[in-house]
Amino acid sequence: MGSWDSTLIQASFHEEEANAILSLPLPRRSMPDTVLWHYDKSGHYTVRSGYWLATKCKSVPSSSALSLNSWWKRFWRFRIPSKIKIFLWKAYHNWIPSYWDLKEFLLSANDCLSLENLEFLCILLWRIWFWQNKLIHEQIWLDDDSCYSYAKQHLADFLETNYRKEDASKKGVATPWKAPPVGVVKVNSDAVWFSKQKKFGLGLVIRDCTGKVLGSVATPISSSVSVAVAESLAMERGASIAKQLGFSTVILELDCMGVTKTLDIRSLQVSELSYVFNSIYEICNDFYMYKFSYTPHIGNQVAHSLARLALSLESELTWLSGTLESIISLVSADIQLLSSS
Repeated sequence: MGSWDSTLIQASFHEEEANAILSLPLPRRSMPDTVLWHYDKSGHYTVRSGYWLATKCKSVPSSSALSLNSWWKRFWRFRIPSKIKIFLWKAYHNWIPSYWDLKEFLLSANDCLSLENLEFLCILLWRIWFWQNKLIHEQIWLDDDSCYSYAKQHLADFLETNYRKEDASKKGVATPWKAPPVGVVKVNSDAVWFSKQKKFGLGLVIRDCTGKVLGSVATPISSSVSVAVAESLAMERGASIAKQLGFSTVILELDCMGVTKTLDIRSLQVSELSYVFNSIYEICNDFYMYKFSYTPHIGNQVAHSLARLALSLESELTWLSGTLESIISLVSADIQLLSSS
């Protein structure tokens, strides 16, 4: 593998840019230089990515524009009934008869209230509007306290019915590490970024169907690459170690869904990831069978702990028939979950 011409790069770029270039890892095999569009994952220019960049390059927006943008971001996150969202939409556009400037009122409330309090206020406004209509059109008087108590109960009932049961069920579902089939090994890998040192830690662990550790690695890299590239480098290292140890049927697993999906469908032809992906494919072609797999973070804790360990290292540490003593407890926990499921 070659190396950067540091003298030429430092003479051609400002110090910050030169250091960023020199920190980029080079591909393990020779590849032709390619011009990439950095602002799209495909590496190609698109009208959409060009428009996005143009809006980013505009002058800094005014405080009122920032407030407006913040309001709409929150609006779409509101956990309130649709009919109240429609009421707010009308109120914001001054389509609700009122003595107040409801748009300014909502923007001011958005700036000083939490999301939960703002949701309650919106329901309270809707209830006051309903109360006003009852008074004007039906001459029915509702006392002030009933507006407040109704709004509070209405929000609580809506959240209980639509959100809290769902949240509770999600919390109760754990997706621990899943063992590979008999005769297959699983390589879990992960990357952790430490901004102060501008350093990534790569961690990987290889296990069989019983959860036994067949090898593990912790690798520090001083680099300013993207997280996706670092995750891909971790998988590449895992594939390389699995090949060195002579395994032929392999599952390569990450907790980065974007990388695993793209690897699986081979959709990237030109991008910052392409050189790492090409290297992974080249290694995997030597396996009898291989598969790319995604796991939530809870199923990747051993690799994650090794990646965090790598941040404190100066060079790579490799265990060819086990792992570090401090990681054993996590491995044991995964094995225990396997035996209980």
